[in-house]
Amino acid sequence: MIELNEFRDKNGLLIAENQLIRKPIPTQLDDSTAATIAVIGDSVGTSLGTQFSLNMVLSILMNVPLNLLISSIKSLQIITHLLLIPFIVPANAQIFFNYITAIVAFDPVDIQDWVDDYFELVQSDEAELASNFV
Repeated sequence: MIELNEFRDKNGLLIAENQLIRKPIPTQLDDSTAATIAVIGDSVGTSLGTQFSLNMVLSILMNVPLNLLISSIKSLQIITHLLLIPFIVPANAQIFFNYITAIVAFDPVDIQDWVDDYFELVQSDEAELASNFV
């Protein structure tokens, strides 16, 4: 805690209460370091402003197409669930539903053969089940 008697003027007299003390604060950095920090601050501010602006523009531009994509997928999911209703479907509609089901399932590329080759999976009917699964 600072005591009031520690504040003295140039003549050594105590400074009265409610009186302002004006004294310049010495600089903490030399001019080259301060200039370097100012340049770095300006570049960081510029890059953050650019990133924010780009993010805003991209969110505006991508918002509508992504909403359309999601709504299309939701509609397609409803259409593919029509197959759960037991009625006779013509052959051309079955072909259409096969294509649509692959799109809705997010499985446009068949990777089953790649997974079998990569993980070296071998199907065997002779394998015994563990006792937990019997």
